[in-house]
Amino acid sequence: MGARIISWGFYSQQSPEQVAASLKKSHSLDLLISNSVFARPEIWSEQQLAWLPEISGEAAGKLVTDTSERVFMVEPAPGDLKGSKSMLTCSIQGKISEAALKSSRPDLLSIPKG
Repeated sequence: MGARIISWGFYSQQSPEQVAASLKKSHSLDLLISNSVFARPEIWSEQQLAWLPEISGEAAGKLVTDTSERVFMVEPAPGDLKGSKSMLTCSIQGKISEAALKSSRPDLLSIPKG
């Protein structure tokens, strides 16, 4: 279907709750929470050339094929990982336009598709 998935992330020594609190304090970033996972889902608007909050509605939880979705998550790190308490990940999936990619990962613009 022409969909792509790009994902990146890192581990933190802080708990997911501590990371979420720090993000809220330093960046006014409110995250949704479900089962100890904090998330910020967004959908790309070609008309506004911006990421918009994805709220419960017709696109939530469905495969995105005509635009792209970006999801930032803070979740507990795997139990066997020593020293880290949480994982911070971000992914972009769907039909990723150059403008959407430029807004999140401009470093990937020069990499050939494939």
